[in-house]
Amino acid sequence: MGVPVIAGRIDSSLPLREQALQSFQMRNEVKLQARTFMADRAAAEALPPPRTLQDVVRKAYQQGLRGDDVWNYVRGGATRSDPNVDAALGLTR
Repeated sequence: MGVPVIAGRIDSSLPLREQALQSFQMRNEVKLQARTFMADRAAAEALPPPRTLQDVVRKAYQQGLRGDDVWNYVRGGATRSDPNVDAALGLTR
């Protein structure tokens, strides 16, 4: 499962907060799984740890987001890939 698949796997019947938590957890699982498949073990070990939910929520608050906007931010971030990483890997979307 890759990042683009996450959006389609979120249970839309859940409240927004739960959808955000579900997508955040899936995104971090994808990141950790991808690192286990990296052939360059040194590079995999050198990567920073995935951000915590607290880090992401703090960033949302610093941007002035509150209430459901915070959870939309968390969910949105979990369902987008990083354009810089995509470019470095030669991926196009």
